[in-house]
Amino acid sequence: MNICFSTLGCCDRNIDSIISLVKLYKMNAVEIRGIGGVLDNRNIPDFSSENIIITGNKLKNNGVSPLIIGTSCMFHNPDKYDAALDEGAKSIDIAKGLGAKYIRVFGDKFKGNRIECTQKIISGLSYLCECDREIGVLLEVHGECNTIEALSPIIDKMSIYENFGVLWDIQHSHRSYGENWREFFSFIRPYVKHVHIKDYSDEKDKLTLIGDGNIPIKEIINALLLDGYDGYFSLEWEKQWHPELPDIEYGLNSFIRYINDI
Repeated sequence: MNICFSTLGCCDRNIDSIISLVKLYKMNAVEIRGIGGVLDNRNIPDFSSENIIITGNKLKNNGVSPLIIGTSCMFHNPDKYDAALDEGAKSIDIAKGLGAKYIRVFGDKFKGNRIECTQKIISGLSYLCECDREIGVLLEVHGECNTIEALSPIIDKMSIYENFGVLWDIQHSHRSYGENWREFFSFIRPYVKHVHIKDYSDEKDKLTLIGDGNIPIKEIINALLLDGYDGYFSLEWEKQWHPELPDIEYGLNSFIRYINDI
């Protein structure tokens, strides 16, 4: 089983500290979403034109693959549409410079006319997929883009791109499907290239350590593996958005224990 984690849980740390964390937990990949307190990839010093080769070599020499470059790209807001395209295109350049396989973007919300908003999401995704066919563009199951109804027209149009895929965040789909997750799984499975693992207590309405909530993580992981999924299961410890969470080491410890019991 391939496992990694997102730096969203420790994005205040520098690249050396992140590499040390990857090695400590005996992983070979990391999902990058912020370094040194900076989330915008265009402003991360390690990704600048003069430093990106150094950063890429540092990761490679330590046996760490920068699997995904996470972005803040969302296409539902027409006022920020062009800015999202710019961030996405430059993140693709960064991904290529580092040797990453994917960038991650959002559909997120439906603002105004739903049909028009869906078309903007499709247009934004298409533009990024055409920027570089060697870099995958993953649409995260997130916000209102977490149902079969919402995703169907998007995936229908995007399926012509071999470098398009879906990042399945199991907590976001849990909000819509709960115990009926297999319905969503059957629909989304052909497009899933990466999976975010987190746990959530519906009763307490908060994120928890892995295994302490009520998301059927074990069943979801086993269903994916039985179906031949060979991508990564990534701990997304959302300390950046939920500062009340303990440090990422607590999340990683619970994640590793849980994975080892599967």
